[in-house]
Amino acid sequence: MIALLSHSKPDDSRRPRVEEVNVSTANDKLLQYLNEAQATEQALVSTLRAHIAMTPRGSYRDDLEEHLRTTRRHAQLVRERIGRLGTSFNPLALGIGLAETIAGQVMALGKMPVDILRGMSVEEKLLKNAKDECATEALEIATYMALESLAIDAGDLETAEVAARIRQDEEAFLQRLLEHIPQLSTMVAAAEIRGRHTVNVRTVGAADKARSTVRRARRTTRRATTRATTTATRTTKSTARTARKATRRAVAATSAPARREPWSGYDEQPAAEIADKVQQLPASRKERVREYEEQHKDRSTVVEAAQTS
Repeated sequence: MIALLSHSKPDDSRRPRVEEVNVSTANDKLLQYLNEAQATEQALVSTLRAHIAMTPRGSYRDDLEEHLRTTRRHAQLVRERIGRLGTSFNPLALGIGLAETIAGQVMALGKMPVDILRGMSVEEKLLKNAKDECATEALEIATYMALESLAIDAGDLETAEVAARIRQDEEAFLQRLLEHIPQLSTMVAAAEIRGRHTVNVRTVGAADKARSTVRRARRTTRRATTRATTTATRTTKSTARTARKATRRAVAATSAPARREPWSGYDEQPAAEIADKVQQLPASRKERVREYEEQHKDRSTVVEAAQTS
């Protein structure tokens, strides 16, 4: 048990009252809220990716892509806090109520928009997505506000700081989303009321990603082809050089004039005797012995003895 300062103040004193808080219970409650936040972030990653895929190029998609990166960073921060508190997500340990809450958030935030299948115009789908994103951001802001307050009451200032930082990011993104609503609404009016569509489906995220994938595949193919061609060319050149050298050696061997024995009776002498004698010869005579030996018997003992230093 640890003593923490209470926010309540008795009538007979302006000093805060001291309460006892069970550390284990406080950690469990913090883990519950952190795991709820983690589930929300993970579900939002899927939702943002789906929305980006159907959003055309422009400031709205830029904001979505930036927030997707931010959301992944938030998930990492929350995951680190869960790890430092000593456990990972365990619905049985934290209670069936937590599991039901997280499951509901995943279903609400992680689903693909059903309206995609209802013949709605792209413009109206974009507006609906933006409204859903605003609702999600409001939920996240409330989640991190509650987590921040709970962490302060539990004495976990590090978790409180993380929650406050993430909440500020979510508030900033919600403000940017609200600024897009009027323009998206104008696009809906043009499409649904006047029949004038303003979204070019060739510029939506999915189309851009498909083209980018094709370009990367082409670049990879070109690089692989270039490497293969270069390797084949080098192999061909190396083989040709080797063949030319072998041909020159063969021609030289067949066209070289027959040499006489280095001395009379050379061919009948044992290799050991020749090797002993060669060591006493001058360099020019050694060279002649070596050449003669290589062209005829090619005995290693003699050749090594005839090597000039």
